[in-house]
Amino acid sequence: MAQAPETLPDFSDRLSNLSPALPALLWNAHDDVLRFHACILARDIATHATVDRHYSAFTVARIVVQGASLPLPGEKETDQLAKICARIFRYLYGEVEEIFKYDLYRGMIDLVQTVEEKGPGLVTHGTMLMLCELYVLADDHDDVADRKIWFDGIRKAGVGLCKWTEGKREWNEDVLELLYYVEFTLGCKMGAQREGRALLFELSVTLRRLADTLPAPKSEELVRKIQRRVDGMQKVCLWMDQAEMDGMTAALRDIGIGSV
Repeated sequence: MAQAPETLPDFSDRLSNLSPALPALLWNAHDDVLRFHACILARDIATHATVDRHYSAFTVARIVVQGASLPLPGEKETDQLAKICARIFRYLYGEVEEIFKYDLYRGMIDLVQTVEEKGPGLVTHGTMLMLCELYVLADDHDDVADRKIWFDGIRKAGVGLCKWTEGKREWNEDVLELLYYVEFTLGCKMGAQREGRALLFELSVTLRRLADTLPAPKSEELVRKIQRRVDGMQKVCLWMDQAEMDGMTAALRDIGIGSV
């Protein structure tokens, strides 16, 4: 039997050569097409000739995430590509052998976990939108366990962006734009679940505190964007009664967030 090639799947090369028209074509493609592609990637991981197949799974996950972040001419095409990559990754996660699922998860949120130290430059709009889309897809299909995994990535990104802002002692427009996806893209979906309300409430507390303590930016437009993010996050309070708000405030204080 012939051995599998030593090289990783060329998915990154294919994504790098995307034409502007391809996201629209894939957007209308039947899910079976994306599932078939995910099956090929899963088989590539399982039959890879390298000693460390776990690293191969990690790398493939990183490649899909990076593919979701490719710059395309239009905002619509860029958003479509991120959501397409989320669907491919969802199928890949479902098709791959159980022993490789954790490696895929690590590859997926590898960039997210460094955002607290390295800032928003590593987490693009495509990355954030892909995470949000994975959460929505898992919720739509009632995959509770998977939903918790992607939610953990969203929380790491949101909290990490806030901590990076606090460490820099200045506001960053990219941070505010990335938090938009947590606030609006998932706001309605997450608002129906306690975990989502808790995250939005946590971020609203942090943003309000940062708005009160960090130096005000000189740009009036940036000031308005900060206010919109703070106001938007605070809307989560409409989903909670006072007892739930008090409970979450106490819980945040217990883990050192409310008092930082």
